[in-house]
Amino acid sequence: MAPIQDAVKLVITVLLVALIPFLTMNIVYAEEYMIQQPEIQVYYDSTQPSYYLFDYKLRLLILLNDGRDSCWERINNTMKLVCKPLKNASVKIIYDEVKEYRDVATDENGVAETSFKLITYPIATFKVQVYSSEGYSETTIRVGTKIWTIVALTSFSLMMGYLVLVVRRCLW
Repeated sequence: MAPIQDAVKLVITVLLVALIPFLTMNIVYAEEYMIQQPEIQVYYDSTQPSYYLFDYKLRLLILLNDGRDSCWERINNTMKLVCKPLKNASVKIIYDEVKEYRDVATDENGVAETSFKLITYPIATFKVQVYSSEGYSETTIRVGTKIWTIVALTSFSLMMGYLVLVVRRCLW
């Protein structure tokens, strides 16, 4: 049994050594002839409130990056947008957990917005697919849902119920 195992190990080693030049040649060929295309970048407005069981307005800024390191440049302690916004692009936004989607288009500023009712806790996941003449991009956005609004409403409702109960008992 040992000679068979040694022979199998020898054959595998010889095959791996023989295939290394072909694998590296294909990788070098693929890297050498890559065409630099503009990259579509998607940013979302993280200042929008995201409360559990309430509507959430998902606002997206879609930019076309022409090979820069970043679309934002610091000038005099302020951030300036240096990439151009992607106009009239078709955007498909999928609420991943509930498999609900919306189709929207970007305006002249590269902004697309829609709203969803957040019914997952603690995180809502959105898959964003951008289709345009410049290319295709897919991004995943994860938004943390806050449950404190439901807790506050429940506490307030219980307090009002007890207050009504006390007032009714006192009026007897």
